[in-house]
Amino acid sequence: MLTRKHVVAIVLIAFLLSIVIRIPNLHRPLSKHHEYLPAVVLINAISWKQAGGGYIFHYTPVMNYQNKGDKFLGNEVLTKDGNVVYLSIGPGWYMLPYFFFTIADTPVSVAGLRILNLLFGLLTLMLCILLFNSILSKENRKKNTMIVTACLVMLFSPGALWYSGNGYTHTFMMLPFAILVMMALLPMFEAANRISGARLILLFFLLLLGIYMDWFTLFIGVTAIVYSLFKLRQDRRYLLLTGIIVAGLICGVSLIFWQFASYAGFEETKQYWEGRFQINRSLPGLRKTAMLIMHYVTAYLPLLIALFLCLASSLRKGSLLSGSEKSFAVIWGGAVVLYHLNFSNWSFVHEFSVIPASPLIAFLFARYCSEINLFSRPGTVRIVMASVMLLGIAQYYYINPPGKTSLTGMRYDTYEILGKSLRNIDREHKIFMKMIEANPMIEYYAGRNLTNASDTVHAKSLMKEWGLKEAVWVEQEDFILKRIIHLKERSW
Repeated sequence: MLTRKHVVAIVLIAFLLSIVIRIPNLHRPLSKHHEYLPAVVLINAISWKQAGGGYIFHYTPVMNYQNKGDKFLGNEVLTKDGNVVYLSIGPGWYMLPYFFFTIADTPVSVAGLRILNLLFGLLTLMLCILLFNSILSKENRKKNTMIVTACLVMLFSPGALWYSGNGYTHTFMMLPFAILVMMALLPMFEAANRISGARLILLFFLLLLGIYMDWFTLFIGVTAIVYSLFKLRQDRRYLLLTGIIVAGLICGVSLIFWQFASYAGFEETKQYWEGRFQINRSLPGLRKTAMLIMHYVTAYLPLLIALFLCLASSLRKGSLLSGSEKSFAVIWGGAVVLYHLNFSNWSFVHEFSVIPASPLIAFLFARYCSEINLFSRPGTVRIVMASVMLLGIAQYYYINPPGKTSLTGMRYDTYEILGKSLRNIDREHKIFMKMIEANPMIEYYAGRNLTNASDTVHAKSLMKEWGLKEAVWVEQEDFILKRIIHLKERSW
């Protein structure tokens, strides 16, 4: 019979194995498949250091370097000193790498960011052990087996293998904080006499931290409010819990707004948030819903197939969740739904929007495996577990094939080679290049920001508009450098 020590040991060994599995991708340069976010986070950390520290910007995320040629890029929100800032999400996931590199006294690097991401992956797994342990009944003799099952299938899902390794993203980095919020909430929902001053204070500050990382915790709070109001009929103390959650959410959002506004400006931040809300508030149609389903397929296909099979078999027996299991499923599941609906245009485009669902999907799989007595047949459960994990690893390798070229045939070092070829360009000069979309992966390796222009005529018109006497035009084809042209005022 598995003990708590066995659970921790198995999960630790599995985590180390997952690092070995990811080694072919961990040592490669920034390339495709959602490495946009790691690039902008690294650029921000370098930029803060170039300026003398993040406090100069009130720790507001900055999208550009501090060289003269990298200021006033003409997109997003520009501050009075010419920096482009990113105000859509709390700054916590930008600040963590910055302080990680600062405290470790190491240069900002891709390798360092991936190590930090792996450490948070391990932290998430350890917290999942505690969360699942608190959800499952003490009388459940299969409890530890269920916990191991949930942790392992989550760890070896394609989405987790990628986004807790190469693909640094706020939707993954916020998971430890969201889990801690759930661990603070569940005991109080289980029994009203557990609502105490100490628990409420802890919950308040955990909500602040979670929202500071990503908006998902905000939606955990919203669903918890609704859940708490339903319980109000049982005990009036749930009104106090509701009040604390509301206060935590308001303070969490306000903290981010005032931090950004203190640097970018009140009106600028207000207009930015209003604009983002307008963009994201539309309800999803069939096409967007199909895109979201494909994101879930990409991140969890083997696990989802196994979950649906177990769920179908279990529900035929009329099995339902109970107690803390139900509270967790309703609150976390409700938060996932609200997250997708409120950020529909963003959520349905970005694959990593489905990462917050991973603890719930993994838990439900383990829970319904138990319901159909799969754990009473050790041979069967081993086959099912091995199949889910091996298929997850195979899918991960299919999406991110080892070697020098990606699934599309593009070399992984394409952006690195182009970026490094631009490193010696005068830092006083703005760099123009034709781009389909922003490419911070190239900018990270160049140590410079690129301004999009359709051709040299367009670049010269921008130079004239911005009063630039000299600039540089980078001519490339499929991200292979052809030539560098120096543009001067007299050549207009």
